[in-house]
Amino acid sequence: PQVALAHAERAARLRELHAPGDPLQRLRSADQLAYAHYRLGDFERAEVLWREVLAGATLADAPFDVLTNAHQALAGMYNNLSRPQEALAVLEAADVLMRGRVDPQSPERVNFMRGRRGALVQLGRADEAEALARLAIDIQSRTVGERNARMAFLLNALGLALNEQARFREAQQAFEQSLAASDSLAEVPAERGPLILNLAAVAESAGDYARALQQFDAGIALLETSEPQMDSLRLRQARRSRARTLGLLGRGEEALETLTSLEQQALALDGEEAFEPAMLAWQRAVLARHRGRPEDGFAALEVAEARMRPLLPADHAIYAYMARVRGHLLALQGDLAAAAESL
Repeated sequence: PQVALAHAERAARLRELHAPGDPLQRLRSADQLAYAHYRLGDFERAEVLWREVLAGATLADAPFDVLTNAHQALAGMYNNLSRPQEALAVLEAADVLMRGRVDPQSPERVNFMRGRRGALVQLGRADEAEALARLAIDIQSRTVGERNARMAFLLNALGLALNEQARFREAQQAFEQSLAASDSLAEVPAERGPLILNLAAVAESAGDYARALQQFDAGIALLETSEPQMDSLRLRQARRSRARTLGLLGRGEEALETLTSLEQQALALDGEEAFEPAMLAWQRAVLARHRGRPEDGFAALEVAEARMRPLLPADHAIYAYMARVRGHLLALQGDLAAAAESL
């Protein structure tokens, strides 16, 4: 990524040298620089640069490829940062941009569908996400074929939507098909790692915790060979999921140590207003329930809910899960009437 940034900066200087002040060339430079900063984990700078590109949509003869790429990339970054509402807003703007210029059944639409699916899953609308993933798979299959990297990503997206609906066997099939859909993808650790992590997640959901832990370890090992930083958000999220599985395997002390360390790291790197600290507090609450420690659970749950409320809509499914965990914690304290009301 550092080399890529250096190349992008050199390209920007050359454009400015040969086309000084040209706003269209500056859009191209901003798009390339944004992606380089994103890969380095400098999300704030990437957001500023991509927003500059989006603002260029009003320019006459603005390069359509640059505009669509920036919309897609910025929405993807928002999804990765657990900012789904902002992702959807960017994708809506992309839809307006493409209207009348890109056929709704064109494969050029597929990655935008994938981005929308990711946002919908985070917002608790997994059924809509599934329908969108299946539409994108149909378009990709008819126009490009069934064995390619994009198809692998789409099948992975379908698996995530199915997993959110507790359709674990179907999700596992989709993830396995995803891994088999592209030979070239198998050679790219940065892409294969997340696919294996998704298989781990569905194995955990299905109750096969030992297998889930093995797959989490394999996926994390692949990411560690490809991520530019050992404290990247993607790696930290994978380690959080692994810690959750440790708790389910009865290795509570190890899980709590990992979650606590990750939460301190997230607060330092992301800030308290970010989604990751909220998720880590939530996982501490769930772990406390598994370990039969209601006092710890209530404290973590209070923190998690306070952090979640500004980030997710009031009808998000996570608040129902929180009510259920609160009920279990109340039952552990012997307050069965309050537990029944919460459950």
